[in-house]
Amino acid sequence: MFGKRLLLVEDDYEFRVVMAEALSDEGFDVHEAGDGAAAIEIIERLLRIDILITDLQLPGGLDGNGVAHYAKMIHPFLPVLYISGHPAALTNPLGPADAFVGKPFSSDRLSIELTRLLASANPLGTIYRFYCRNGTHRVAKWQKMTLPCDTDALAHAAELLQEGFLNVEVVDGVRPVGLLHAH
Repeated sequence: MFGKRLLLVEDDYEFRVVMAEALSDEGFDVHEAGDGAAAIEIIERLLRIDILITDLQLPGGLDGNGVAHYAKMIHPFLPVLYISGHPAALTNPLGPADAFVGKPFSSDRLSIELTRLLASANPLGTIYRFYCRNGTHRVAKWQKMTLPCDTDALAHAAELLQEGFLNVEVVDGVRPVGLLHAH
């Protein structure tokens, strides 16, 4: 699992630290959040997340269901491992790349689920993300769009420019592929 980027969302600090250390020892690049708002900030900052592990009951109003829903809007094929001592708190439907593990759980169970989820993730390969700044807004905001890798990303970016976007950056999940500007 070397080099896989993982977001761990857990409000119990001591448990989160122990899990993050164990996951790092397995080769994951672990990013940690203690609540839903912090998780959203990380999701928006990182270009690539390979797997999300989230507790369901989080402080601050945004629970693990909401974090996972938001993350999948940006990364549609993102595998999610929900962890909780309260299975009834899971309200999101489990897709083929999702799982639930009840607390407490063993490190072996965690490893088995992560291996399975990563193997089932993203059947299409690379996902292109488009960051588009629309010049018609008074305050320019970036709009994110995601397309499967079988789409001609640069051709789609050119179409966005014709639709009024001024800047389109195409990212393949790890690095910029191209930046196009309207003239």
